[in-house]
Amino acid sequence: MVSRWFSEVLEQVGEALAPTVDTPLEKMKTHWKAIRNFYVDQKFDVVAFQQSAVPEHTVSMVTILIDEERTALRKKQNRAPVPKPPSDDEEPDELDSMTFQPCLEFFLQNRIMETLCEVAEKDLPPGMRKLVLQNVASMLDEMPSSLLPNMSVVKPLKSLIINCAQQVTFVGKTEFMALIAVVLRLLQAEPHLVDFFCTDHDADGQKWTEFALFTVVLPHITDEGTAGDRAREAAIRCMQFEHAGVRDYIANASGFLKITLNGLVAAFKALPAVPPTAPLAKLPLPTYVPSYVPFSGVAPPASSSGSTAFTQTLPIMQALGFGQRPPVDW
Repeated sequence: MVSRWFSEVLEQVGEALAPTVDTPLEKMKTHWKAIRNFYVDQKFDVVAFQQSAVPEHTVSMVTILIDEERTALRKKQNRAPVPKPPSDDEEPDELDSMTFQPCLEFFLQNRIMETLCEVAEKDLPPGMRKLVLQNVASMLDEMPSSLLPNMSVVKPLKSLIINCAQQVTFVGKTEFMALIAVVLRLLQAEPHLVDFFCTDHDADGQKWTEFALFTVVLPHITDEGTAGDRAREAAIRCMQFEHAGVRDYIANASGFLKITLNGLVAAFKALPAVPPTAPLAKLPLPTYVPSYVPFSGVAPPASSSGSTAFTQTLPIMQALGFGQRPPVDW
C-alpha cells in the first residue's frame, strides 16, 4: 500500500519536473494567439504595441513556417525511394505536393495571411505595414515551394499590393518594391500563374487586361533611390512575360509610353543650349548614338560613352517592339 502510494507520488513529481518541449505547431499557435489578442483588445498605442511583442511574434511565425518546410524537404530528399508497382490510378508526385505541413496548414486554415495583409493595408498600428511587407516577402522568397498557387495566399497578397499602392501617404515604399520583386521572380518561374494578377476590363466596347504588378510600379519608375531602382527593374521584368494580355496592356493601355516620352522631353530640355553655329543637318551625330539600331542585342563599342545607357535602355525598347521600323535617312 505504502509502496504504491510512494510510486504514484514519484510519478507525479516526475511529470511536474519533466521539461515540456513545445512542438513547432504549438509555438505557432502561441504566437498567433498573442497577435490576435492584441487586435481583439484594440489598444493600438505605442506602449501596448511594445508590450504585446507583435513584431517578434510575427517574425517567429514566419521563421517557423520556413524552418518546417525546409526540414520536410530535407527529410524527403534523404528518404530512399520505395519502388512501387506501376499503377494508372496513382500519381505520387502530385499527391505529395498537395500535402501541407502542420504549421502551414494551420497558417492557411486560420486565414492568417488574410489577417496580416488586412492590418498592413490599414497600417494599424503605424509601422505594421512595413513589418508585414518585410515578412511576407521573406516568407515567399525563402519557402522551398511556392505559395502562390494557393488562393488563401495569392488573393490577400494581390489585395495588399493594390491597396498599398493606392495610399496617399506611401509608407514602406522600399519594402513594397522588394515584395514586388519577389513576386515577379516567382511568376517568372511559374508563368502560368500570371493570370492571378490580371484583371479583365470592358468599357465602351473596348476590352483589355490590366496587369496589377505593372500598374503599381509604373508611377515609381522615375523615383530616385533604392525604391526607384527596384521599380525600374520590376517594370523590365513585367515586359519579359510572354503573355499577350500583359504585353498589350503595357504597350497600349498602361500609359507607359506617355511617361517615357515625357521623361525624355524633360531630359532633353535639361541639356545646355547649343548655339546655332552650323545648320542642324550638318551637325555630326554623337558617336554613341547610331542612326539606326536593329536591336539585335549588339551594343555600341565598349569605348563609346553611351554604351551603358544603351545597354540599360535596350530591354525596355525591345519589349515595346522598337527596332521593327526601316532605317531613318538622316
